[in-house]
Amino acid sequence: MPKFKGPGLSVLKKKIRDNERLLKKENLPANIRVEHERALLGLQEQLSMAQLEHKKQKIFERYKKVRFFERKKAERRIKQLEKSLKDETMDDEKRKQCEKSMRKCQIDLMYIKEYPPLTKYVSLYAEGTSEQTEETRNRIWAEMEERFNSGRKHKIPSSGSNRVPVQEKSSTGGDLEDEFLQR
Repeated sequence: MPKFKGPGLSVLKKKIRDNERLLKKENLPANIRVEHERALLGLQEQLSMAQLEHKKQKIFERYKKVRFFERKKAERRIKQLEKSLKDETMDDEKRKQCEKSMRKCQIDLMYIKEYPPLTKYVSLYAEGTSEQTEETRNRIWAEMEERFNSGRKHKIPSSGSNRVPVQEKSSTGGDLEDEFLQR
């Protein structure tokens, strides 16, 4: 996951404090007050997005190693199943069982790669976990299975998950606000 690009949290908080201090002045002309109120709203939005990205990054870094090992395990299992499916001497019943296992492993891989970024990662292959953990794992796995069956395999937020769509920077009007904020 790439690092968040943009002003840091402390820079945004400082700009917000500066604008709030300026807006506390009573003898501020109306047009300047309106400009700074708009800038304050924009800065607060930027701060919330930056905090969200910071939280995503923190969670990603915490569970990166676990997800790596689980991904390797799932990929290795898929590779083994592909190899066994190439075997032409396999009977139909065993082939169906391998295809079913292959589908399950593909959903497992999707679970690992597409896990909701703002949620504590629940390991797929951990044993001896609590009922609540099992319930969370099964709920998210079922969501991934539904997405897999519908053909929405990658990078599509599903309902109920806490994925946040990335906002694209518009080419019109964005430069004016940036110039204003840098004064």
